[in-house]
Amino acid sequence: MKMTPNYNLKKPTYEEFGDVELLNENADKIDAALKVLSDALGGIDLTNLSKAIANVDNKVTTHLEDEARHVTQAKQNNWNAASVAVNGGRLGETCKNLTNGDWNTATSNGWYMGSNMWNSPSGAPSANWYMGEVIVHNEQYMIQRVRPFSDRPKETYERFLLNGVWGPWEDVTFIKKLPTPTLAVLQAGWRQDAAAPLKYYKDNAGVVRISGRVFRNDGNSSRTAFILPVGYRPLSQVESVIGTGTGMVSYMSIHPDGNTVMWGEGASNFNMLVNTSFRTDA
Repeated sequence: MKMTPNYNLKKPTYEEFGDVELLNENADKIDAALKVLSDALGGIDLTNLSKAIANVDNKVTTHLEDEARHVTQAKQNNWNAASVAVNGGRLGETCKNLTNGDWNTATSNGWYMGSNMWNSPSGAPSANWYMGEVIVHNEQYMIQRVRPFSDRPKETYERFLLNGVWGPWEDVTFIKKLPTPTLAVLQAGWRQDAAAPLKYYKDNAGVVRISGRVFRNDGNSSRTAFILPVGYRPLSQVESVIGTGTGMVSYMSIHPDGNTVMWGEGASNFNMLVNTSFRTDA
């Protein structure tokens, strides 16, 4: 006869006689096991226990749904998106590479780089590499500031998006090499001093600087020594002190049309020493 594995309850088959004694024996074993279990529970009210378990389950659920204590799926998605932005380079350890792209697409806060790009300071796509930053107010207003890092590392360019329209790139470099002075082309009746010829240049701040010595040939009645080109002229007339070969002080007038007039009288081959500067925006 087969027996159950835990309490050895007898299991008669269809071929065996179903003895009432066997059924009673099984019932006695079950009753004894239930009594042991009841004594172990110490008279616990199972109905109240079920309610207590349900209450605990509700509190656990409420705790898990508390966004102040646990990360929701929405927050996790936002964090993942931010991680992609960082790992993608826009806000990461290196610039986001936009090579063969367009600077007009760099419209999120961050750092970018690229070559052969449209709308760069070089104009049409070229091999020049630029790297820089984008500062965003909103989708209609932002700033891009870039600099080349392959052949002209000291230049810095900047442009603005105003009301959704990009302005031109402007060279905003503060520190850069001063330009080579240009030799002034003198008017008839004037000549340069070989040792200190008259030259001019415009510095990074837009200030024109003129220095050198010139001679007015004997018999020359014209006081216009030379004419400054467009871009090197003042908005209003500028007066400047100059020295003369007679040891006296005279003056020079620089006109908005570029005419540079030197005043002074002297003997043959009268010379004038110039060292002056003026702004082109005032």
